[in-house]
Amino acid sequence: MNTVRYLLSLDISICHAGWALYDRADGTFTYGVIEPPTAMTEFIPRMDFVRSQVAALLPGNKATWCDTVFVTLEGLAFAAQGNVALQLAGVGYFVRHALWRAGIKFKDITPNQGKKFLTGKHQCDKNLILKEVYKRYHFDVDDDNVADAINFNMIGRAMLGWTACENDAQRQVLADLLAGPKVKVKKTKKKASKKAAEETVAA
Repeated sequence: MNTVRYLLSLDISICHAGWALYDRADGTFTYGVIEPPTAMTEFIPRMDFVRSQVAALLPGNKATWCDTVFVTLEGLAFAAQGNVALQLAGVGYFVRHALWRAGIKFKDITPNQGKKFLTGKHQCDKNLILKEVYKRYHFDVDDDNVADAINFNMIGRAMLGWTACENDAQRQVLADLLAGPKVKVKKTKKKASKKAAEETVAA
């Protein structure tokens, strides 16, 4: 991905999505939030509004997005429940599908990975994230969604080799992201195979 110039980072939400955009060529860094109008209450229009606003943030020429733009975004919130989970999954896949259709490469960062990269710990309070973004990156923001997007942008810069990791926690997160998702083997299958082997030996 040595042709990448723009790094866009997103903390996707149906109500209040944080974003951060870095242009490596001229060093500009901008950030903010995407908020659908209050009058827009239906789920699908709100999803489409977020998608359209993300598309509007994409810089440069549409024909070159696949080579010049890379996106990091918060992974889906599997801990969420009920309507919140459905809304986050819906808008999350809506945006991901739009990026995929445009040929833009993107990388999911789990909430735990984001927190560990920033604070060294997998779990922390939202207020600590705001504090650490100011302490580590020198950006004074009062919105945790924007703070998350800024942090995802810094992780993206490390992934692209634009910056170096500062500690072991960051290096571990980077190694995990570059290695890709791990294939999990279900324990029940292992137990079933072991039981079958024991029964074969006994017979």
